[in-house]
Amino acid sequence: MFFLDGYLEEVELRSNKINSLILDNPKLKILRASKNQYATLDVTNCPELEELSLTQTLLVSLDVRNGNNNLMTNFNAKFNNYLTCIEVDYASASYLSTWEKDVTTNFTEDCNNSIWTGINGTDWTDNGNWTLNAIALTTQNVIIPVLVTSPIIESGVTAEINDLEIQELSSFTIENNGITIINGNLNNTGTISISSSANTSGTLIVRGTANGNVTYERSGLLANKWSIITAPVSVQSIKDFIESSENDIRVNTTVTPNRYAVAYYDDTKTDGNKWTYYTADDIQTNTLTFEKGKGYIVSRATNGSVKFTGTLTTTDVSISVNEVKWNAIGNPYTAFLPINNNSNENFIQENISKFHPENIGVYVWDNSQNKYVAKSLVSSSTSLTLGQDFLN
Repeated sequence: MFFLDGYLEEVELRSNKINSLILDNPKLKILRASKNQYATLDVTNCPELEELSLTQTLLVSLDVRNGNNNLMTNFNAKFNNYLTCIEVDYASASYLSTWEKDVTTNFTEDCNNSIWTGINGTDWTDNGNWTLNAIALTTQNVIIPVLVTSPIIESGVTAEINDLEIQELSSFTIENNGITIINGNLNNTGTISISSSANTSGTLIVRGTANGNVTYERSGLLANKWSIITAPVSVQSIKDFIESSENDIRVNTTVTPNRYAVAYYDDTKTDGNKWTYYTADDIQTNTLTFEKGKGYIVSRATNGSVKFTGTLTTTDVSISVNEVKWNAIGNPYTAFLPINNNSNENFIQENISKFHPENIGVYVWDNSQNKYVAKSLVSSSTSLTLGQDFLN
């Protein structure tokens, strides 16, 4: 951290790897602080600034609303890859046309951003981990910059914001029973991970658009036991899933080709052959991926978890099913999916015209009973956790 106060009129701080720069200097006229590692800079307490040079930094937040922007005759904030918004006195001022910035950066009077600093650690609810010492409001856009201690949404914590930007080399973790609600858009070039237990999970809801990958860890799988699941992300490679040492998928080496403990259901096949297992032949090339909303069974060789990595689904999902047959389908989202009730906004109600009239309901696997349990519109309220599967 570099703290600059007093009455210096000209300061040169280029190429010093400074990761925090605090300014409180009413007499400062010239500041050159390019090629450093700070993510935020506030010069509002420097009303006499005439020159500001801040190129090639890790800036995500720059506030130059010092009340005298018209005095600044030399302004250069180019080559800042993570800076998209600069706060100025008047966004329509004519002198801004001479200020140098990247084409992807805009001048505005209020960026509506809240910047995570991680100064005190990973706790999202700690005011000290945020610029201005205040947790992000639900209406604000949050940026997780490069080279900071990344946030963890712990169990029992709900983080609700507008947009979320996670920059490269940064991460965002949602623990079991933690909740993140993004009312706007998700822009992720870092990493997002969601953890779970055998029956509960972390939750990620994105109401706008989303890009970047998310990793979901499904816990509670038992050795040599079958679990019925659905991938809660898109484009997860089946080959990578099977071959991952972390997933420890069982393999039957007594048959040729070798057969893996990952299969999908097809009720049109004869009894004893309704589950189709992936073999060594299927994964010779890396072209197969888990399908949205499709149910699979998997089995580990040891107790543990399995991980899915891919992109989020934020829109409705439609899948083809076999008429008058059983179909294995599941929750393709990183949020809980209501099966019934929920003020009639649920899976059964929205698909009621597609059910066989004698079987209006679904069958959810219950590990404690080791069998499928029927759920209908008159059953107690039920929601599927992330990646949970059922038969209908």
